[in-house]
Amino acid sequence: MVYLLAGCPVMLVKKLSAKHSSMVMALQPAEGGFRGGLFDADGTLIKSERTYFDTVNMLLAPHGIRIGEEEYVDRYMIRHTGSAGIIRDYGLDVSPEEFREAKSRILRELIGEGLKAMPHAPAVVARLAAEYPLGVVTTENRHEFDMKRRGLGFFDSFRFFVTADDVRHKKPHPEPYRLGVEMLSGQVPGIRACEVFAVEDSPSGAASARGAGCAVIAYPNGFTADLEFPYADATVGSLEEITPAFLRGLYAATRTD
Repeated sequence: MVYLLAGCPVMLVKKLSAKHSSMVMALQPAEGGFRGGLFDADGTLIKSERTYFDTVNMLLAPHGIRIGEEEYVDRYMIRHTGSAGIIRDYGLDVSPEEFREAKSRILRELIGEGLKAMPHAPAVVARLAAEYPLGVVTTENRHEFDMKRRGLGFFDSFRFFVTADDVRHKKPHPEPYRLGVEMLSGQVPGIRACEVFAVEDSPSGAASARGAGCAVIAYPNGFTADLEFPYADATVGSLEEITPAFLRGLYAATRTD
């Protein structure tokens, strides 16, 4: 059965991963296959989620509060209520701006000499950047994102970065990925969203990419390892699985003809 999504025809196909074989909505790219790609940053390219979890709890400690992993995932990776939600729900006597500033200070201390790349990220990005223009779409503000990618030279392979400072709405709203596709159009004139693959480690990020019309590759790991990704077209257990051949297979699997 064929549908329309963001101006691109879509169909129901099985995910490529044998572990996740449920039926999902998948995109029908234009003739010629994918022409660009977008990657999330935290938990996808940068091994930073544990650092963020520790940062939030260090902020809450003076208030006698500690949140567990499940609550962290819900607030920061699914609903994205974040700091404002914690302040509201726990009745903290602090402004969102003060909370964010304190978070940035603690984050700088924890990052220290820099964070590590996710397994295989540098090699995979280098391999794909040789065939596709690539961009990053993150929910972090540019200052924090720049801090985290410091010392990770493989980010030089990306053509641009979309951060929270560039949009009005964060993931799962489609605006971040819509802007990513728009910026790819500066590299590949006439590119459409259905010609773009997006790699995400969270369901909300996957929903954002799907809402923008991109083909979604889920990379559940760490905090998101056991979550459902209903908007993913394919699921991988390692970035190493995302090869040009894999992408050609994903493209072929989503064709309607």
